[in-house]
Amino acid sequence: MIVRGTSASTPSSELPSSELHESPTDHHAGRFAAGKRPMIVAMAGLPGVGKSTVARALATRLGAVVLDKDHIRAGLFPPSQVDYSREQGDFCLDVMYRTAGWILSRDPSIVVILDGCTYAHAYRISTLRRLAADLGAALRLIECVCDEEIALARIDDDRAAGRHPAANRDATLYRESRSGAEPITSPRLLVDTGRPVRDCVADCVAYLAGTAGAPARSHVIESGEGHFLYDE
Repeated sequence: MIVRGTSASTPSSELPSSELHESPTDHHAGRFAAGKRPMIVAMAGLPGVGKSTVARALATRLGAVVLDKDHIRAGLFPPSQVDYSREQGDFCLDVMYRTAGWILSRDPSIVVILDGCTYAHAYRISTLRRLAADLGAALRLIECVCDEEIALARIDDDRAAGRHPAANRDATLYRESRSGAEPITSPRLLVDTGRPVRDCVADCVAYLAGTAGAPARSHVIESGEGHFLYDE
């Protein structure tokens, strides 16, 4: 699934939908000063932490494109052939990455946001880095986090309403993903999605605008909302 962040976006169940459009849309914000260079933004984090909500709201703010692995899988495979294996997930990621490359080869000024993957395994981040290097793109990683009870409540709400394309997305998947997750050691922005969406998006925009085209040097930035690891 490709979502172009223009004006309206799909209502979200993961975070309060009333907050999605409180920040004004800025279709030029994604075209950063260094900005002839392509940019890929990867959303990381466990199921239910609000990756898709932040991705859609950020795309609306930037006029960016969102590629969603879960929607890609649902579009590629009939229900009888969906097995949620790691192999199938990697296949869908490859399709998503090829699509990102196709888009950026035609318009390098567009920010492409990758959604639907936890990036909880080091090999997937390594693959992501190779993709960015092959495309000559800047890579920015945004890790979403929140309290477990908030994530589980979002997951339950989505299942009850049938809003999410992944049928295996439940409390068991959340706990299995958490227990099997490898620490993310790459430079990234850590976003607590227990806060209002507008605040999360503001942090993301500041991160992307402040690091685009900058040399790679990581350090921790202290803020009132916690620790933010910037790639500068």
